[in-house]
Amino acid sequence: MDYPVKYFHSAMRGAPIVSGTAGSLLAMLDACLATGFGLVAAQAVSVTGGIATATLPLGSSFDEHAIVQIDGATPQELNGNARVLPGASSTQIQFETSAPDGVATGAITIKVAPADWWQKVYAGVNKAVWRSGDQQANGHYLRIDDSGTTYARVRGYESMTDVDTGNGPFPADTQMSGGGYWYKSTAANTTAVRWKLFCDSRAVLLAVAPASTAAAAISAPMRGFGDPLPLHPGGDPWCTFLSSGGSGTASSNGQLECGYASSNASNGMTTAPRAWQGLGGCAQLDAATYCGASSSQSGNDATLGAFPSVIDGRMLLSSVFLRETGTTPPRADVPGVLRIPQTGALALLADGDVVSATGGLQGRRLVAVATVSTALTSAPVGVYLVDATGPWR
Repeated sequence: MDYPVKYFHSAMRGAPIVSGTAGSLLAMLDACLATGFGLVAAQAVSVTGGIATATLPLGSSFDEHAIVQIDGATPQELNGNARVLPGASSTQIQFETSAPDGVATGAITIKVAPADWWQKVYAGVNKAVWRSGDQQANGHYLRIDDSGTTYARVRGYESMTDVDTGNGPFPADTQMSGGGYWYKSTAANTTAVRWKLFCDSRAVLLAVAPASTAAAAISAPMRGFGDPLPLHPGGDPWCTFLSSGGSGTASSNGQLECGYASSNASNGMTTAPRAWQGLGGCAQLDAATYCGASSSQSGNDATLGAFPSVIDGRMLLSSVFLRETGTTPPRADVPGVLRIPQTGALALLADGDVVSATGGLQGRRLVAVATVSTALTSAPVGVYLVDATGPWR
């Protein structure tokens, strides 16, 4: 089956740890984008009426709705990716299959399936370059230098020949010397922090809560890399985005979620390799919302009143778009990210909660991510949503 979006988070069994140590962010990306994690040998697998039931060692189960990878089974139809159905227990999961009824044989293993649309094309010591393997992708490169403790340095390139050499950098040194910052932790130690990663074949969205070693400070600004949803009818091959912080001090400024989305070298910045015409060098972008106040946080924005709406009880949502700094027209939409232009959302939605969408998003699972204004060491003041089901395109 086709699962266009994959969602990973730090509370999954076997999930890699992100902490204030060199290499921890890259290790997490390797696990989510290349190898998978949480491998377990199934004790038994049987099929009845198109539903497979896998019996696992106690405590080795998987999240409901997680995409898992099954290998080593006979019949062959059981192997591949599958979504864990609701009702998972500590010793069993179920998933849909085209395999015939009966008991499976073989050395059957199950793990969280990686988002292997992405390719690690170059690597060094605590450094790596990732690129989408989708043939329709813009084909630009993401370089990550994870040599630091509390943050990694990130930069996009139009082309690269090795882990340290590339052409067409974004952001350029004149905009943000040495590239941007993806924060891991506010402390240089091995204490694990909360993280969430969402991706499809052309974009990766990363929400790390670097101060979550303190119980209340769980806010995670949305950063990311990849192809947005271009608004130009002819496409936009130069609109690959990279969103990052602007200094070694963790801040939520410049985030893709919008709200305090100031875009400058000191606060944070989203960039694309070129302007929409394809001319010149790196273009600076701003995140903005079709509905809502950019000076407020999602879920703490009074534009459309309080949540739930007193009129119809609904949660109201808005997409987020990217525009070139200093201009008004939207250039592209941010895939997967949804803003709540209402107040009071945080009182009803905790970080990590899942909302079952209705209306035009019927059937989607929307994951809540806590957010704050600027200081990530503070308790969250709002919440935004990310589509964990898709498709985004």
